[in-house]
Amino acid sequence: DVVPDELTEIAAQQQILFDSSTSPAERKERGHFGTSTAIAQFMAGLFSKLPDSSIRILDPGAGVGTLTAAFCQRLMAERKPRDVYVELWENDQSLIPLLTRTMERCQQALHAQGHSMQFVVKADDFILAHTQSNLFSAGPEPSFDIAILNPPYFKLRKDSPQAHAMPHVVHGQPNIYALFMAVTADLLQPTGEMVAITPRSYFNGPY
Repeated sequence: DVVPDELTEIAAQQQILFDSSTSPAERKERGHFGTSTAIAQFMAGLFSKLPDSSIRILDPGAGVGTLTAAFCQRLMAERKPRDVYVELWENDQSLIPLLTRTMERCQQALHAQGHSMQFVVKADDFILAHTQSNLFSAGPEPSFDIAILNPPYFKLRKDSPQAHAMPHVVHGQPNIYALFMAVTADLLQPTGEMVAITPRSYFNGPY
């Protein structure tokens, strides 16, 4: 059996595996900055009262799944069975097996405590997948109760596909993390909550 406090430790082990197989320069170029166990648990505790029966969770830029693991720990601590659906977005193919392993352990732990859990890993560009509508689709509808994210962090060229897809958000020098937050906000239910790691530049206005 998996005890609640072990879930973020399992994710931390996956992060160590990833860090050992990539250089700091590679991770910086990808905008990947892993979340520590302590920060993940702090973030999971910031949400107010959770939905009673079913809960839909969004984790964009999921990495190895540390944030969702921390949220699962919170659910287990409440000891109130729920139907849980988690959607995780990660377009770095080398992270997918590690993320899947973390989520499988979370699923096992939740099921053992009477919860049901489904998770879907989307190996695609989170921003472009939600902003490129066509003649037959107006785009995704808000459907998530909870969003928890440590988005990638790097500057974008103004002519990048992601910047072009979100002209209503892009001002000054765009950074990928702000676009992640904007798309995430659009995907939340009216009463939904988002907890995100942001740099200090979030308060710098249009820059």
